[in-house]
Amino acid sequence: WYEVHAIRNSNTDDRALILHKCPITQQDQSFTTTTDSSTSLRKVTSTALKFSQSFVPALSGPLTSVEFEVTKTGSPTGLMWVTLEADDSGNPSGTPLATSRIMDVSRLPADKGRLRYLFDTNTSVSVGTTYHLVYQSDSTLSDSNYISLWGTSAGGYANGSAKELHGSSW
Repeated sequence: WYEVHAIRNSNTDDRALILHKCPITQQDQSFTTTTDSSTSLRKVTSTALKFSQSFVPALSGPLTSVEFEVTKTGSPTGLMWVTLEADDSGNPSGTPLATSRIMDVSRLPADKGRLRYLFDTNTSVSVGTTYHLVYQSDSTLSDSNYISLWGTSAGGYANGSAKELHGSSW
């Protein structure tokens, strides 16, 4: 990741842009097994309105970003984002501790791609505490224009579980 900085020489008033490599952040949890199955989000026939992945951090500190593998089918419209939520008896609490930057679903790749969702707030996670990353969208329910999240069908992430919200229950 790079940052763009505007600079100016106060003696000559010359101006320029420079690229600055962002500091390296620590990766706490990772599950990079080849993804072989997908869950459709906001598709009429599957009715998954939200998707959640729980995790237990091994390091305490700020949560700066998360990544999901996603695709789009057709031409969905609307927005998508990820919230960090506390655990409530094995399910997301429903109250965001942090919300990622919002993205336009029309910009999703048609082929499977890994997207990074950035958190601008300085929300910290604690070692040994269960949290949920909740993938959400306000896109229109449709069987021809929808979002898919990718994962593995067997032997998933050992420190958490994936869930779908159907109506009012996970």
